[in-house]
Amino acid sequence: MANASWYRNRVTPEGVFNTCLYGIALGMPLSKALVSVGSIFLSVAFLWMFFKGRIPPITKTHRIALVLFLLCFLVHVLSLLRPGADMASALRDVKIKLPLLYFPVVFAYSVIPKRVQTRFISLFIAACTISATITVGMAAAHYLGWKQNDFRAFSPFISHIRLSLHLLIAMLLVSSHKLALPESWAKPAKILVLTLTVAALVVLQSLTGLGILVILVLLFFRFFWKSLWGKALWLGTVAFIGYAIFFVANYFIMRDPVLADQRNYVTESGHFVYRDMDNAAMRKAWNAQSAIPFDSTNSKGYVLHGALVRYLSSKDLPRNATGIQQLTEEDRKRIIDGQTHFEAHTWWPLRSRLEALRFQLEILASNDSPNSNSVGMRWVYWNLATQIWQDHFWWGVSMQNLRPSYKAAYEVYPMKIDPEFQKRAHNQWLTFLAAFGVLGGLVCIVAWIVPVLLRAPQVGQLGWMAVVSIWASFFFEDTVETQMGATFAAFWFAWFVLRRKPD
Repeated sequence: MANASWYRNRVTPEGVFNTCLYGIALGMPLSKALVSVGSIFLSVAFLWMFFKGRIPPITKTHRIALVLFLLCFLVHVLSLLRPGADMASALRDVKIKLPLLYFPVVFAYSVIPKRVQTRFISLFIAACTISATITVGMAAAHYLGWKQNDFRAFSPFISHIRLSLHLLIAMLLVSSHKLALPESWAKPAKILVLTLTVAALVVLQSLTGLGILVILVLLFFRFFWKSLWGKALWLGTVAFIGYAIFFVANYFIMRDPVLADQRNYVTESGHFVYRDMDNAAMRKAWNAQSAIPFDSTNSKGYVLHGALVRYLSSKDLPRNATGIQQLTEEDRKRIIDGQTHFEAHTWWPLRSRLEALRFQLEILASNDSPNSNSVGMRWVYWNLATQIWQDHFWWGVSMQNLRPSYKAAYEVYPMKIDPEFQKRAHNQWLTFLAAFGVLGGLVCIVAWIVPVLLRAPQVGQLGWMAVVSIWASFFFEDTVETQMGATFAAFWFAWFVLRRKPD
């Protein structure tokens, strides 16, 4: 009896709701499982409050904004009524998009006290800080040579792209909200968080996250310019843009002259790699000096002779036996490890990313295989998605026919695309149009835009920046096609646009 009395007095739907909200705050940058469990019990707690009559009504405008946003999820559900060849994938897609249903409803109707919101924001920022610290630590271990990792592995808990998006939100929140900390700790904590989040964005080399940050800094100049850290970030962004412009200008200045009949545009240090190349002489000279064969592939998947010719070009050495003979022992070790430029080990992360982007654009210009090339593959994805949409302009192919439609499109594509790279559009707006055509696709697009306009007075500048971040991510990723991506977009859209403001 005593235990039952304690349960009735202590365990309340509001208490469960708040606990789940805190769990989601910790889970978004750190744990998929915590997000999944927290989301389920958050919805249960909301229904508990609803059946107890603790959910007050909302205004008509608020209700219209909510209904408009829910139309996006409704379009996905109604699409299941159409015949299709892959119903299992369609049902899985609807399950993934459940956050588009429950987060908007829960936040629109729930009364979340300000103290709970403050704790939630503080926990989310703390979780992002922990994740950013781990990311920076793993990057430091990599660059110091203690443990080699691809930069994508610097985010061990969730996708490096999703983490970069959450770090952007944390950066905005920490600049605008009071943290649940003693006053003497607040300012040092904010400086630490902002330093770590920016550092993590840099070492993650996420063009999506960094690109969105640049957009935000340029569009919301006044927001960033009003604080010292904002000025520093704005000036850093301008410096980065200047560096990128210098990088591009220097590329064209240093590049060798283009020949009239040239077909391959891959360069290193401005020298065209596949010009005046003697493979037979290089093979004989390399195999005479190294136990690792010229035609071998290393553990990272790099083809040795591909790295070799690029490395020789970076040092402006001839791609023949003479060039091989001028390589040092250290050069040979780097080539075997897959390094393609003699200075690559000295580059800072953004230089590495710009060099990779330059190489991928050159591959695209050369009409070479786009496999494993993120820029080239996005070009393929967007072309195929556009073609699928144009072939089914009004109604689209439906979710249950999306995968078979892509499979058929890849089979007739002029270039062979390896199975592991045969993916969807990597553009959420195009995915809506390909799946649902103009009619359903426009409903989905309206669902993500019009509620913001209806709720503009409640959204505020911080909300607008979060919404712009979500919209921008839709151009570069299929954001809501994964569980954590759908959670990111639905949660923060609902939090900033549809959440009921406390009295």
